[in-house]
Amino acid sequence: MNQNIERDSTQGPQLFGQPRGLATLFMTEMWERFTYYGMRAILILFMAGAVADGGLGIDDKTASAVYGLYIAATYLLAPMGGWIADRLIGQQRAVIWGGVLIMLGNGSLAAGDPAVDLVICWSFLDGPSRAAYRDALGFVDEDMWRRGRAWAVSAAIQALPYYRDTNPDIVARSWRAVRAALADLDEHGR
Repeated sequence: MNQNIERDSTQGPQLFGQPRGLATLFMTEMWERFTYYGMRAILILFMAGAVADGGLGIDDKTASAVYGLYIAATYLLAPMGGWIADRLIGQQRAVIWGGVLIMLGNGSLAAGDPAVDLVICWSFLDGPSRAAYRDALGFVDEDMWRRGRAWAVSAAIQALPYYRDTNPDIVARSWRAVRAALADLDEHGR
């Protein structure tokens, strides 16, 4: 016996007269748009802002290139996301996992260790420049300075085996960061 059963979207759980799944989709889409347009609004300003003002101090041309890559990635990765949703995890799980990833990404922007930003001190700056940079920031205490030094050594140690045969510049900069961190440790004793 063959019966045609039509599913009516008005049957089942509802929220404000709409299917319950629409609320999940709306919340995911709302936070995705908040993240995307919010990042677009501040990304170039942050990258091109002066270091003394909390920016990265990158020139406008490079900041625009990074911004362009960010925007391109949002469009170029969409087909892969669709393929994952259609072939691997299903549409409902894709929406849920997308929401979780958005939440984790926004949380990581807000809750990161600010000492990570000090990695450049040992990767690119010499001793007097490191001291001047630290003084210019004005908010770096001894604990943050130690954590920043540890982050620099950690990043360098991870880069050494990975780039050993492919990128001698990164290897040289990584060794420089390790030597600078050890010298800084010897000089300050902590």
